[in-house]
Amino acid sequence: SEEVEAARSKLQGQLEQSTEELQLVEVQVRRVRLDLECATEERQGLSSEVETRQGEIESFGGDLRLLQDELSVLRLRVRETRSESAQLAETLQSDLAGVASLHASLKDIEEQRERLAALLETNKIALAKLAADNA
Repeated sequence: SEEVEAARSKLQGQLEQSTEELQLVEVQVRRVRLDLECATEERQGLSSEVETRQGEIESFGGDLRLLQDELSVLRLRVRETRSESAQLAETLQSDLAGVASLHASLKDIEEQRERLAALLETNKIALAKLAADNA
């Protein structure tokens, strides 16, 4: 009976130890489940954020393509404007040369007018003197 009691006491000790171990394992299982739930929620949140970022990246890509197209158009306009500016500069130089030529011609005409006016004055004096001599 003592052997039975000792065996029973030993089994009772093992049972209590197993129960404690089981309780510890259950606590660990609960913690792991909570950690798993948290990790799952975090993964879902990250997946959602990744999708959002991918959408933003795609949108930025579209914006970038539009900006590149606009830049190409602006570069073409700059080339056209430079070409037009060069043509206008040539025209302006040609016009300035024409103005300089006209100015020189005008100066020559003015000098001729002054000589003719002086000659006319001289002729008037000569005529007046001739008229006075003949009178």
